[in-house]
Amino acid sequence: MDFELISVLVTIVAVGIALGGLLMTTVRGLRHEMRHEMRDIRGHMGRIDSHIGELRERMAHVEGLLKGLRDAIAQRIITN
Repeated sequence: MDFELISVLVTIVAVGIALGGLLMTTVRGLRHEMRHEMRDIRGHMGRIDSHIGELRERMAHVEGLLKGLRDAIAQRIITN
């Protein structure tokens, strides 16, 4: 093997190692960002679940009022 071939092979291996390191660093950064985003999404979902629970309670209250109003109207119609 002559000197030029060895230098080309060393250069190719060095570029491969550098690209591999860059790729690993990029993937690590992306995974970190994804974990952070997933935590944020879970927090938002928890708040949404809480709001949905509050809305269910309010709807049940309104349904109860409407049922009472309907019964009162029906009773008034029957007695008249």
